[in-house]
Amino acid sequence: MKYGVVKDYVLNLEVVLPTGEIIWTGANVLKNSTGYNITQLIVGSEGTLGIVTKIVLRLIPCLNMTCSYWRLLRVWRRPAKL
Repeated sequence: MKYGVVKDYVLNLEVVLPTGEIIWTGANVLKNSTGYNITQLIVGSEGTLGIVTKIVLRLIPCLNMTCSYWRLLRVWRRPAKL
């Protein structure tokens, strides 16, 4: 399942610019407020401003309903013991 847009989960990028320069955008933390948000700019440009070589993503925990569903499937697929 997807919740929100991709830009909400991207924390940091390593990007190769058209000049050949390699830069890191953003920070590996959830809150960062120094200058322009270059990470969002690169994500929104979809590869036209540079080539993304590394990505740091924010992970979200599994929802209880989804986890319960997968546990139920695992139990259901097991052979019955007689």
